Amino acid sequence: MGTIPAEVLQEANLITARLVNTLLIEQIYLNDIVEDDKAYWELIILIPNSSTQHITEARPLVRMVMTLHIQFRYRLFYFHDVKAGLKQGSMVFFSICQPDMLVYINPESDIPLFNNKTTFQKVYNRAIIEQGKERNKIRSFREGMDFYFEKGNDQLCALMLHQVFELCYRFAELALIGKEKISHSLRNHHKFLLPYIPELKTLFNEEDEKEMSILFILDEAYLTVRYENSYQISKDELSYLIQKSLDLQQIVDENSRLAQKQFEVRFGNYKEEEQQSEPSSEQEVATSEKFISSPTIEPLKPLCIMEKIIEKITREVGTIRIYCMGKSSRSFSHDSYYMETTEKTSEDRLYLLVITKDEQPNDIYRIQSYINQDKNVDAKVVLLFHSMASITKALENGNPFFQRVITTGEQVFINKDLSEIWQIPTEEKKAEVNLETKKMNWWKRRRKIIAFIESASNLTYDDNEDVELCMLALALEQICLAYIETFLDYKPNLQSLSHLYNLCDYISEKANEFFPRITEEDIRLFGLLSQGLHNLRFRSSLFYHPTDVAILHRRCEYWLEFVTEEVESYLKEQQ
Repeated sequence: MGTIPAEVLQEANLITARLVNTLLIEQIYLNDIVEDDKAYWELIILIPNSSTQHITEARPLVRMVMTLHIQFRYRLFYFHDVKAGLKQGSMVFFSICQPDMLVYINPESDIPLFNNKTTFQKVYNRAIIEQGKERNKIRSFREGMDFYFEKGNDQLCALMLHQVFELCYRFAELALIGKEKISHSLRNHHKFLLPYIPELKTLFNEEDEKEMSILFILDEAYLTVRYENSYQISKDELSYLIQKSLDLQQIVDENSRLAQKQFEVRFGNYKEEEQQSEPSSEQEVATSEKFISSPTIEPLKPLCIMEKIIEKITREVGTIRIYCMGKSSRSFSHDSYYMETTEKTSEDRLYLLVITKDEQPNDIYRIQSYINQDKNVDAKVVLLFHSMASITKALENGNPFFQRVITTGEQVFINKDLSEIWQIPTEEKKAEVNLETKKMNWWKRRRKIIAFIESASNLTYDDNEDVELCMLALALEQICLAYIETFLDYKPNLQSLSHLYNLCDYISEKANEFFPRITEEDIRLFGLLSQGLHNLRFRSSLFYHPTDVAILHRRCEYWLEFVTEEVESYLKEQQ
């Protein structure tokens, strides 16, 4: 960076002093940028990842300080996000956080942002690799989109198209901003990128009601196609959006390549430092242990741990009642070839319906994680959170699941202080199960399942293990939902593979045979699958061993065979 004018440096120091007195700061960098032949000054503010200061809380404080200095722009990041971005080849962070641009560093900070390995060539090489991975993801989903379009499967075509849009936006965010926006809303991504890519205004006109309605329809595809069977989109709308996706990809490619060229021009002549070899990763040690699972479902017996669990739940959320749906007990026999003895351990899992006073966001399920991680609680829990309003409506509509739980489950908690504000409806509609509706829902789910597994199979030999894993995760999600809908008449409000599979395990003890989660290796493999969709979008550097993916692929197919036989036998018996 050239010489900073004295008045600019003086004002930057004034801003820095105010920021440091207002919130926790790790480092601040000062950049000069040129847009449309106009020069601007920009502060890059890095804050620590602290439990006492979230970035959403820091933004209004920074904005308050910066409103007094309108000639300065600013960007706010977590320090650890920038450091991680540099490791992943972020040309943006390398450019805007150069050591000679540093104007403030926390005197107590002992973690450098740059080290002797953070060189232009190393960052540049990593950037090219990571961008290649992102382009491969976009290509794979576009191939999936074309495949379903030709087959006439408009729902899955829309889902693949949604992923094409989202990955294009994400690619642009990483290439031009340095950090992606964590959102599945295409409209949010579009707005986020507009200041950096003004030509996006020509892609979707926010003042055009028709264009916005079509974009909204595509936005709905991400959740509705996966969890509902009512998604609709016309061929004309699909064709229109497919063309828009091609336009978006071209715009993103042009802007990312321009940014890459500018990066090369600016830093290409830097003298490369001697590269140091990366430390080798530890090898996994294979165990010679066997685990034999023998699960049973039995009625709840009085447990001393129940009070601990209830206390943890009611402390976190206003609770009306808690019902125990049942308890699964599973014993594990641990045989070692090096020992003559057999060690036996067991695990109890409680299934609880928690009726809350008010509607709760999905992060309420963090309570389940707290309980399951507490070593003082000798049981695992699967919690179903529903508000008293939603339970009342479900009972009045004759929902079989909630009627069964409330009439046959064991009430383990009632809030006497709140008992008067909610009573079980006395005029319930008789529980009815529409067999034809169940058949139709199963047929629609199975159609999606087969399509996802076919997509995964088509990717098996294309070195796209991350995309294949994503397709398998979507397939497993649909299999679990079909199983739960058929046998429980329940619609889960938590979209988590682990949660869905816990409910499948509640229905049948055999579920654990297909995706066991007993050994560390079992848990690792299931974790690859349950995090597959998230990792595909946000962790492009992960490597998946083809053997792991092949094992999960085979397990998905076996699980589908089992569920298909169970569901179709049940539907046939009900006729």
